[in-house]
Amino acid sequence: YVPSAGKVSYRGRDVTGQKPYAIARQGIVRSFQKTNVLKSLSVFENILAGHYLEGRQSLLATFFPGASVRRTEAALRDSAADIVHTMGLSRRMDAPAYLLSCGELRLLEVGLALAAKPAVLMLDEPAAGLNSQEAMAFGETLKSLCGTRVESILLVEHNMGLVMKVSDRLVVMNFGQKLAEGTPADILANRDVVEAYLGKAHA
Repeated sequence: YVPSAGKVSYRGRDVTGQKPYAIARQGIVRSFQKTNVLKSLSVFENILAGHYLEGRQSLLATFFPGASVRRTEAALRDSAADIVHTMGLSRRMDAPAYLLSCGELRLLEVGLALAAKPAVLMLDEPAAGLNSQEAMAFGETLKSLCGTRVESILLVEHNMGLVMKVSDRLVVMNFGQKLAEGTPADILANRDVVEAYLGKAHA
């Protein structure tokens, strides 16, 4: 997508308007609000398919795989199994995605994004459709990923309990404009934020 104004820079490079696969190669991967997994494939197969940036081979190597191709394939399968474990889906590894609960599908989608080995993981309302217990458990998983699997997570979310639980820093938007920025404690104490989201009686 091309923004109506401004530009997007990542590590000193302008990535504005680049194709998603080109941005992914540079280390930025995103998920979508609508769950986007291959429902007929198993959990493991979905994660394995997510390694497409690493697993591409020439046509010749596809039909006549040598030792290096087999080593690469084995490494990708090991990586996929490791991600399944990280996301807490080991017991569902061989289950087709269409049998997963909403919460499990969200975990699988994040696992798919991790397969591309991003430095920055962008999540668009990942708690949509989750109950409060599922959302908090999901938040714990996200916290465990920062600093281990990814450098940063950019979270767009309306579930304020989840946001306050997992975020180090927040930017609050109101009708397309930045209303406030700071730590969770800063935001909770900000009268403009309280008024905008809860009304003047609570400010």
